[in-house]
Amino acid sequence: MIETHKRQKADENQLNIFDFLLTAKRNKKPLFIINICVGLLTVLYITLTEPSFRAKAVVTPPTPSDLIEFNAIIRVLNQIAIEDEKRESPEYMLRELSTDDAFNLFKRHLSSEKNLDTFLESEYTKNKNITKTEKEKIKTQAKEKILILNPKEQELKNIEINLENKNPEEAENRASTFINLAIQSSHEETIQTLKSAIELHLKINELKIETLRESAEKNRISEIERIKNAYQQAKKIDLESPAMGGNLITSYSGENMYLRGYKALEAELVILKNRKSNDPYIKSLPTLLSQNKTLNKLDATLIRGRLVNIDSSPTAPTTPYKPNILICIIIGVGIGILLSILFIITTISYKRYKDLNKEI
Repeated sequence: MIETHKRQKADENQLNIFDFLLTAKRNKKPLFIINICVGLLTVLYITLTEPSFRAKAVVTPPTPSDLIEFNAIIRVLNQIAIEDEKRESPEYMLRELSTDDAFNLFKRHLSSEKNLDTFLESEYTKNKNITKTEKEKIKTQAKEKILILNPKEQELKNIEINLENKNPEEAENRASTFINLAIQSSHEETIQTLKSAIELHLKINELKIETLRESAEKNRISEIERIKNAYQQAKKIDLESPAMGGNLITSYSGENMYLRGYKALEAELVILKNRKSNDPYIKSLPTLLSQNKTLNKLDATLIRGRLVNIDSSPTAPTTPYKPNILICIIIGVGIGILLSILFIITTISYKRYKDLNKEI
């Protein structure tokens, strides 16, 4: 009997749907007041919260045609390197830009601290007479308003850039500035790489030309000395001209140079001494000079290629990102329901507590 009585008491203490609905019916007014208060607070939050707008832009990889001008210069430089076997090593050869290479370069600049600091300095802290601590605080808050969404590897290679601001027009302008800074810095890096490669090839060619000219001048002076010695030998034996017949020697160079006769040697001395330039006698010089002429005409700064395409430019948003009215309403309704449930449970528990005390 005692066990049965305890079981009955336990069943009575369990919360059932009938007690829940009955309590809700008896407390319509308090529940109505709770939900009205929650609704008013939700409306108050939406009304008092300053709206924040988010400008969005989407960028995509470049097309192969966007990279034609970059790769045209790279091909010229690589062709020059191939013409010289010593420069056929990787340190002199440039890899042509692929669409992935160009887009990865842009992404690196877009996410770089340098690009971010330049943007924050120009848009948030420029010309503001504030302390370094305050400046860092402003930058930290501004960083939270920039969202860069990178795609997954299996999805389209698009990047979405979002920038939040209280003013829709300012959000648009700042988003454009942020993207353009990354485009500019990545373009400048590529141009600088090409300029450095051009300057390197020019420097190597100039050193080769200088070495070849010095070597040619030394050869000219040495040749003059050899001809002088041969001239003296020919004078001693009074050999005015080469022998016309009976001479088995077919080469008049080296030790046999004197056999040319002193008249021919004297004429050659005059030509060598009066020579103003050795360039016509340097075999590889025309190729090097032609390369330099080409290199000097290459101007990487004139390249108008693109490393990225803006698929969707930032535009001034018309609806605020925060507060989101729909989400606020859903949260308000959820809080109202939760508070109502807690109120009903508390009411039932309190009633049972009072009933228990009466029995005692």
